[in-house]
Amino acid sequence: MGLKFWSFRFRGLPVLCCWEAGRICSGEGVVEASLDLGLSVCRVRVDGGLAFLPGGVSVDVGLLREFAGRCDGSVCVVEGGGVRLLEEWNPAEGAYYKLRCVAEGSAPTLQVNGVYMHRVLGMTPWEDSRRKVRVLGVKPGDRVLDICTGLGYTAIHALRRRARVTSIERSETVLRFAEYNPWSRELEGAVLIRGDAFEVVRNFEDASFDRVLHDPPRFGLAGELYSQEFYGELFRVLKPGGALFHYVGSPGQLIRGKDLAKGVAARLEKAGFMASVVRKEKCVFAFKPR
Repeated sequence: MGLKFWSFRFRGLPVLCCWEAGRICSGEGVVEASLDLGLSVCRVRVDGGLAFLPGGVSVDVGLLREFAGRCDGSVCVVEGGGVRLLEEWNPAEGAYYKLRCVAEGSAPTLQVNGVYMHRVLGMTPWEDSRRKVRVLGVKPGDRVLDICTGLGYTAIHALRRRARVTSIERSETVLRFAEYNPWSRELEGAVLIRGDAFEVVRNFEDASFDRVLHDPPRFGLAGELYSQEFYGELFRVLKPGGALFHYVGSPGQLIRGKDLAKGVAARLEKAGFMASVVRKEKCVFAFKPR
């Protein structure tokens, strides 16, 4: 199977949370607002039922008001003179994707069938991703395999540590959402592969990576990414002395009556890793012996 590379292109369009849209449509004259989900603030002129955005873009205030009424952290993009929600049902994947803000001025998370793809209690999605990369111990020059790109935050934090990042994402919908998300723009620095990680990793040569960050969907959605066979492939592509961060979710989570984290650690050790459960970070951390 050949690799399908994704040429990431950040769209650079106005993107608003419903709360920010409410701020714009409730004002008159000049209103300060963020059109990039809190990364910066600009001036928006509201006049005659239109909101005039920087760059010569205008949008009907009524459309913004309708969107603002959702009050649930939804995210929209202003495109072609209209307002479009960044949420979508993909029948081929059997999944409903939604970009959602969990706090004003912070990076949004991705919801898949209503399940958050980041930790959001006591931290932002951005901080969640930063912590995962820190625990993995990514260093300048490391070759990092990032499994399940999502919005690309872990890949970006690894890039900020001057690592060379290859990231795999199965869903075209997710990659398109990332292209609209202002917090994902630095993903342009990573090598992106679109495909099923279970199959894609077979294409990599032995000892191709110094670090692997494995942050899969929950077990019920992607059980093959928790399998003995897959862990064997991760062991093969990781160089001796390399490290693996495997996010597993809630401590003590039971799958078929068994502790998920302990089961993951046991299968990793059977594959050849030295593994330990780190409850505080909801992960299994593993090394490949030299």
